[in-house]
Amino acid sequence: MLKRKNKIPQNIHIHLDEIADKLWMKPSRACVLVGAGFSRNAIKLQDSTLPAPTWENLADDMIKKLYGNRGLRSSYTDILNIAEEYEAQYGKGELERFLKNKIPDNSLEPSELHKLFMSLPWSDVFTTNYDTLLERASESVVDRNYERVVCKTDLILSHSPRIIKLHGSFPSNGPYIFSAEDYRKYPVENAPFVNTVQQALLENTLCLFGFSGDDPNFKKWIGWIKDNMGDNMPKIYLIGVLNLNSSKRCLLESKNIIPIDLGPMCTNQSGSGYYDVLYDVISYLHNKKVNVDDWGSTIYSLDCKDIKKTLLLLQELLETFPGWEIVPHGKRNHIIDLLYSFPRNLLPNAKDKEAIHLIYYLNWLYERAELPIYPDDTKLIQSTMDQYYSEIEDDWKIELNLALLRAYREQGDEDRWANIQSNIECMNVVSEYQSRYYYELCLHDISILRFADLSTHIRLWGALPNSALWKAKRASLIAEFFDLNEAKRDLEVALLSIRSSQNLVPIKNDYSSLSTESIILCVLNRIMLAQTIVTSENCEHDRVRYTERMRELSMYNCDPMDELSYFTNCIHPITSESNMERTSSFDIGRISNSFHFERENKELRMALQYARVIENMAYPMHLPHVSTIEKNSANAMLYNITQLYPNMALGLMLRIGNNDIVKQIYSRKYINSITQIECDKALERLINLFADVIKPNNATCQFEAINSVIELMSRLVTKASFKTKKGVIDLIQAFYSTPMHFRINNMNALACRLMQSFTIVEQQQLVKQVFLEIQFPTNVFAVTYFECDLVYYLDDSVRLKKEDVKASYVTSLNNQLLGEENERVSAFLRLLKLYNWNLLDAEQQRTFADNLWSRVNENNFPDVLPYYYSFMASLPHPTTVEPILLLHQYINDTPFDEKSTAGVAMTHGNIELWQNILGTAQLEQYKWTRCEINNLVDAIYSWWEMHKRKLLKKDDKHMFSIKDEFKDRWNKIMQIIVEIVRSNWRLVNDIQKQKIYSIKNEVPEYTNRYLLLSIAFAKKDETNWIVKKITNAVASTDEIVVKDACDAIVYLIKDRHFVIPNCITSLTNALRYNKKQGFYYILQAIAFLVNNSITLNKNQVEDIIVGLDNLYDVLEITGADTDLEVEDKLSLQIECIKLVCQYQKNISIVPDCMQKWIQLAKDPNAFSEMRNALMNEF
Repeated sequence: MLKRKNKIPQNIHIHLDEIADKLWMKPSRACVLVGAGFSRNAIKLQDSTLPAPTWENLADDMIKKLYGNRGLRSSYTDILNIAEEYEAQYGKGELERFLKNKIPDNSLEPSELHKLFMSLPWSDVFTTNYDTLLERASESVVDRNYERVVCKTDLILSHSPRIIKLHGSFPSNGPYIFSAEDYRKYPVENAPFVNTVQQALLENTLCLFGFSGDDPNFKKWIGWIKDNMGDNMPKIYLIGVLNLNSSKRCLLESKNIIPIDLGPMCTNQSGSGYYDVLYDVISYLHNKKVNVDDWGSTIYSLDCKDIKKTLLLLQELLETFPGWEIVPHGKRNHIIDLLYSFPRNLLPNAKDKEAIHLIYYLNWLYERAELPIYPDDTKLIQSTMDQYYSEIEDDWKIELNLALLRAYREQGDEDRWANIQSNIECMNVVSEYQSRYYYELCLHDISILRFADLSTHIRLWGALPNSALWKAKRASLIAEFFDLNEAKRDLEVALLSIRSSQNLVPIKNDYSSLSTESIILCVLNRIMLAQTIVTSENCEHDRVRYTERMRELSMYNCDPMDELSYFTNCIHPITSESNMERTSSFDIGRISNSFHFERENKELRMALQYARVIENMAYPMHLPHVSTIEKNSANAMLYNITQLYPNMALGLMLRIGNNDIVKQIYSRKYINSITQIECDKALERLINLFADVIKPNNATCQFEAINSVIELMSRLVTKASFKTKKGVIDLIQAFYSTPMHFRINNMNALACRLMQSFTIVEQQQLVKQVFLEIQFPTNVFAVTYFECDLVYYLDDSVRLKKEDVKASYVTSLNNQLLGEENERVSAFLRLLKLYNWNLLDAEQQRTFADNLWSRVNENNFPDVLPYYYSFMASLPHPTTVEPILLLHQYINDTPFDEKSTAGVAMTHGNIELWQNILGTAQLEQYKWTRCEINNLVDAIYSWWEMHKRKLLKKDDKHMFSIKDEFKDRWNKIMQIIVEIVRSNWRLVNDIQKQKIYSIKNEVPEYTNRYLLLSIAFAKKDETNWIVKKITNAVASTDEIVVKDACDAIVYLIKDRHFVIPNCITSLTNALRYNKKQGFYYILQAIAFLVNNSITLNKNQVEDIIVGLDNLYDVLEITGADTDLEVEDKLSLQIECIKLVCQYQKNISIVPDCMQKWIQLAKDPNAFSEMRNALMNEF
C-alpha cells in the first residue's frame, strides 16, 4: 500500500472514490486525457535544463521572435493565433523545430509520479503532449502493456490499453497540432481521434490531468465533445491545482465538468508542492484498489485457542467475499486449508452464540470450498443446532436446515432428510430460501429416482418469484429432464434479468451478478448446442457472442467452464486409502470404510468438489445428442465418490447416462463391498424408476439413461435377495407387455444375469411366470434376439407340470412359429423346452415339426433360429425331410476354409461349419463315411500348411489380433482332430494319417497348444512319456499350457478311460501349493476327478484339504485388489465351493477346515454365483 503525505479533504474524497470505483472495475471503466501541465513533473537530467514549458512560456517566446521586446504579453493574446502568425511568417517546418527546441523531451525523464500514474489501470491514456514521457514511464509498468498510437490509421487495429497521441509525437510523428488553423481543421481531418475520445467518454469516466481549465487544448477538446454530444455529455473530472474562483467553478460545472481543485492542498507555491499533491491523489487512487484476487489470502489458518479471534477472522472473510457463485479453484484450495484448521475443539466450551456462529461459519466454509459437509461435521452441526435451536436467528436457522437437508441427501440418510424437511415445512421460508428449498427437493427426487415427484416440484417451483440464478437452475433441470425449448426460453429471460440488474448497480467488488450471468451463459450455450444438433439450425453467431462475453466475465474469475476444465485435467481415480479407516464389519469378506477429514485424500476431495460445482451451477449432465460431462473425468469422479457416498454416485451416474461408466464403477469389486440390503435398496429404486418410465402415456420426463438403468440392474441382481429379484421379473413382465415408443438395447445382459442368479429351486418357483405369463419381447435391441428371452436361461432340470400346459397354449405357440422373426424365435424356445420335457403329444409334435421346417434357408434348415444345423438335425421333422442327409450335404458342400477379400473375420474360432462338424459327435445317427473323413483330413492339412505361420505372427497392438484369431482357430481344429478324426481313426487311410502325424510333430514349433493333440495319438505303453509331458505342463508358468495339461488329463479319463495317478498328483500338488498360473483350470480338473469318482490316494486327498484350507485366506478380497484381481478371486472362490461340494458328495464329510467355504457360500452377502455353486450341487 502507498502512503499519503498530505491529508485529502473530504469533499475531494467523494469524487476520487467515484473515479476509483470505475478505475478498478474489470475491465477498467476510467480513461484519462493528459495535458502539458503534467509534463512539468518530469525529472531534469541536467540542472541547466529548463522545465517543460507552459502555454504562456511558448507564447512569450513566439511573440519575442515575431515582435522583439515591443511585443504584447501572451496573457492578453490568443495563443493559437500567435502560433498561426508564427507559422505564416516562418513556415510549418520552422514552427515544429521551435516546439522541439522549447520542449526538451530528450533532457527530461519520467518521474516516480509518471510511473505511478501509468501503473493505474486506465482503459486508455489520451494526451495532447508531444513529449514521450508517458510512453517511457509505461515501460516500467510490468502488469500493463500499453499500445502506442501516434496516427489515426493506427487506431483501426489497436487494442486497449493504449497511449493515444492526439496532437502528434516527438521525434518525428507530425504534424504537430498547434496553430488556430490546425485546430479548425482537426475535427474533420482527424475525425477518428475525435470519435475515439467521444466513444471512450460514453463507455468510461474521463479524467483530465495537466490542464488548467483555461488552456487552448482544454477549451478546444471540451468544445468538440460538447458540439457532438450536446446535453448528453457525461461528467468529466478536471483534476489539478486549479485555484478556481466561484464563477469559474460554476462555469465548468454548467458544462458537466467536475473540477477537483487541489490548490487548497498545495502548501508550496514554488512548484514542488504541485508534485506532492498530485502524488497524494494518485496514491489515493492506488490505495482504493480492493484486489479481489487477494481475497482471503491474509488468513492462513484459524486460531484453535482464541474463539473470539477466530470468529472475527471468519466474519471478515464472509463480509469481504466477492460473491462468486462458483469460487475459483485457486481460492477453494485456500478455504480447504481453513477447513483443516477449523477449531472444532472449541465447540464443547463455547457459549451459545459463539457455538452458533462457529457452526454457521463451518457450513459457510464448506459451501465456499464446493464440498459436501463430511459426516463427522454433519453430526457436529446437527448436535449444536439441537442444543441451541431456539436461540438461532431465523435466517441462519433456515440456512443451516437447508445445509443439513443437502448433507443428508448426499449421504443417503432418508430418515434424517425427512426430519429436516419437516422442520423446514414448519418454518416461514421466503425469498431466495424458497427457491433453494425447491432445488433441493428436485435434487432429492433425482437422487432417489422419483421423476414423477420431480415433475411436480418443478411445476410448483416455477410459480415462485425466482431470481435470475434460480430461474436458470430450474431451467437447467427442465432441459435435462423435460423440454429443451422451454428451458431455453426461461434462460433467456433470466439472462435479460441479470443484465438489467447490472445496468442499475455498478460492478465494484461484488461479482455475484457477473457470476450468475456466467452460469446462465454456460448452461444456455450447452442447450443451444443441443438444439442445433436436433434442429440443424446454425447458431454460430450466438456462440461467437457467448465466447466474447465469457472472455470478459473471466476477467472477474467468473468462468464456470474453466472450473469444469480444471477438474477434467486434474481429477484421477483414488489410488490411496490414506484417509480411509478399514475396520471389520462382522460380515465375511467385507470391510467398512469411514472418512477422516484431517487426513487429506485429494482424489476424493476433488471428486466431491467436481460434483458440487456441477450442482451449484446446475450444469445439465445429459442433453439429447450432446455430451456435457467429459467421460474420463466423470468416471474418476463417480469412482471416487462411490467410496463414501454411493447414493450420490448412483444418482449422478444415471444422470450422465453412460453405460461404460456404469460398467467401470459397478464392478464386482464394488458390489462385493456392499451388503445385500444395500444392493436391494438400490435395485428397488431402479425398479420403481423403470416402472414409472414404462407406464402407458407417461410424459413425466425424457429420461434417456434407461439403458444405464438396465445395465446397473443387471449387475445388482448378482447379489440381491430373491424377493427383490422377483420384483425385477415382474418389471420385465410389465415391460415386455407394454408397447413402447423407444427400445432398450442391453436387455440381454439383464435377462442373462438375472436368471443365472437364481438357484435351480428358485427357477422352479418362477418357471410358470417366466414360461407362461411373460409375453414375447418385441421392444428390445440385441445382437441375438433370443438372449432377451428369460426362457432361454431356464436350467435344463427345471420343468413345468403337464397340467400347467394347456393345449390352446401349445396351439398358439405352433401358430407363432410361423410368425415374424422375433415371434418365431420366442415360440421355438418354448416349444423346444416342452419337447424336451415330453409335454407335447404326438399331434403337437407333428405340428411342431411341420411348422419348424416349413420355412428353411438356403441349406434347407429352419431359418432365423439361433442354433447350429447339427442341433436342428436332432429335432422333430416331417417324414419328407431327412436332416442327417441335409447335414452331410452341408458339410460336404461348404468350403472348410472360406476365402474372404474383406480381410480376416474375427470369429474367435467359432466358424459355423466347424461348430457343425463338432456337433456331429452328439448325433448317434450321423455316421462319417471313409471319403468324408479323409476329405476332412485333407482340408485340415491344407489349412495348416496355409495358416500355420500366422501363429508365429508378432502380437498386434490393436484391439483385434490376427495372431489371437488364428490361435483360436487352431484350438478349434485341434478339437476337431481329437473329437472327430481320432474317433473315426479306423476310416482314415495311411496317407491321411501321415498328414495328421506331420501336423502333430510340427505343432510345437508354432504354438504351445499341442499337448492334447499329442496325448490323443499317444499309445498306452507310452505312460512315462505322457506323465512327463503332463506334469511338466502342469508346472508351466504359461496359463495356456496348464489348461492344455488339464484338458489332456480329462481327455485321457473321459475318452481313453486311462487314469494315471502321477498326473493326478501333479494337479493336487498344484492345489496344495497354490500354483498361480492356470489355477482355475486346475480346480476344474480336480472337480472333474472327484465328480467322476476317480479313486484318489491318501496324499492326494490331503493335498485337496490343505490346498482348500490355505486358499480361503489367499482368495480373501481386500481393498487393495484391482477390479480384475477381484474377478479372478471370485472365479476361484466359486470353483473352490464347487470342489468342496463334490468332495462332500463323492469322498466324505467335509472336514472343519473346509466348512468355511460352505459358510462363505451361505453368507447372504455373497454373490449369487457362489450361493448357486453350493445350492445347485446338493
